[in-house]
Amino acid sequence: MPSRQAVQEVSDKGVQTLPHPVDPDVAKTYALVRHAIQKREQLLGFHEGHWVTVCPHVLGWRAGEPVALCYELFGEPQVAREPLGSPRLWRWIRLADFRAITTRTGFWFSTPRQLRPTLEDFEMELEVV
Repeated sequence: MPSRQAVQEVSDKGVQTLPHPVDPDVAKTYALVRHAIQKREQLLGFHEGHWVTVCPHVLGWRAGEPVALCYELFGEPQVAREPLGSPRLWRWIRLADFRAITTRTGFWFSTPRQLRPTLEDFEMELEVV
């Protein structure tokens, strides 16, 4: 496993140093999630061994780890799948557990802010407005 280190991220604003040390692979995922939020693009990848498509809404840090609040459009397994619009489709995703593959333009989904999970104990960097 690569050593944990402060990692620089390349963004539209140039090079940015992440506020906490992370694994370089996690830093790449962080940059991809950040891009998806800025452009309101879907994010496709693997979370806990399952293929998912999500709309990321919030990016930041909890207990020194990068996390994103995402609305899940599609995922496996599809057991007892909730309909779109359900507040049960919100997911806090630890970026260390997510292997982002790509972003794509397409259907963007959200729910009213009052149906989102709370942002307690969370250091926010970026949010869709």
